[in-house]
Amino acid sequence: MTSAGTWRNLELRVAQYFQRNSYTARTNQKETGRSGLVHEIDVLAERRDVAGTHRVAVECKAWRSPVEKDVIYKLEKVMQDVGLSKGIVVSAGGLRAGARVAAEQAHIEVWGPDEIRQYLGDEALAGLPLVRPDEGLGIEVTVARGVAEREVKRARGGFAGVGTEEITSIDLLWIPAFELQLAVTRLRPGIVNDREEVIRRWNLFEALTGRLVGQRDEPRSFVTVALDAAVPRRQKASPQIVSEMRRTLGKHRTAKTEAAQTARQKAYNAIGLPGSTREFVLEAEKPVFVPYFVALLRRKGRERFIAIHAGLGARSEAVEHALHEKVDIVTAANADASKRPVPDGDRGDGPSIVTPASTSTPTQPPVAASCRCGAVMVLRQRKADGAAFWGCSTFPRCRHTLAID
Repeated sequence: MTSAGTWRNLELRVAQYFQRNSYTARTNQKETGRSGLVHEIDVLAERRDVAGTHRVAVECKAWRSPVEKDVIYKLEKVMQDVGLSKGIVVSAGGLRAGARVAAEQAHIEVWGPDEIRQYLGDEALAGLPLVRPDEGLGIEVTVARGVAEREVKRARGGFAGVGTEEITSIDLLWIPAFELQLAVTRLRPGIVNDREEVIRRWNLFEALTGRLVGQRDEPRSFVTVALDAAVPRRQKASPQIVSEMRRTLGKHRTAKTEAAQTARQKAYNAIGLPGSTREFVLEAEKPVFVPYFVALLRRKGRERFIAIHAGLGARSEAVEHALHEKVDIVTAANADASKRPVPDGDRGDGPSIVTPASTSTPTQPPVAASCRCGAVMVLRQRKADGAAFWGCSTFPRCRHTLAID
């Protein structure tokens, strides 16, 4: 349950978002459909241009639990009856896997907590009953703990025991990602003339920093997985990733010199496009979760992450770079996971692995404080004296701190 002020605040911020993007937007708008029924739409946004009128219906749900597929079906029927161009479901609690599949089939856009933060700002989440998802589409964990540990040991620095890094922990993390289905137009060399051809790529990007972590010429098989370990929040939305791809394409498309063509090939490889790409079209996108065993290594006060794909057993340096850049997000996710109760049936050997760390870091209090901006607070240490304190997980954007009682 949520207060009226909470969901009205969410509706207002959604309306303001569309107004900032050249739409007119009204909340709780009543529209009569072709059937004669009157529908109340949480936010109705409209924009007129030479191509006509673009109308968007937004359903806002400030609920603690993920929405079910009946919410998707209801919005789809309203769109058909009223004649709307697009539908969006904004859900503070996210969506069930079935609801997300229904949204993809109905071409309805979904904004979960990560998209709310991305599009509306952290303030829009203040007071909302956020919970991390319990399940989602993803890749199954098929790699055993022993395999992950062996890969981590191979990746440690040092020689013959000298300078070897200490493995302080190995945890399972569900890294948020997007699989983008792309229709790529590339130039194919011919005997007389080059010709254009269209190929398809399914590129996988992690959603912490937007790095490419996999590419295929056919779609992957995702299943519904239980998110029974830490789940870092998405920091990148798919439109941002696509925009960065387009910027890269535009920057290097006219490369002529050998050095420029070499730079183009490297840049295109980083986003999963052939070096001869002329253009691409995003045909579909799928938000998913990819499991990684993440080890924290330490030596002489220096720390680094090693990430092992829990479905393939291979190391991913792209994910390691992302984890280092978003270490506060990872810390917050681990803190959130540690507070979740473990069902009695899950106390045996499961995929989530934690090796007790031999570290002098102070023990974290049982309940984390909340920042005034609404974000999660994480445990930090003062460099001067080693004293522990709570710091905002969005630092340096928010520098609010709290003392530990």
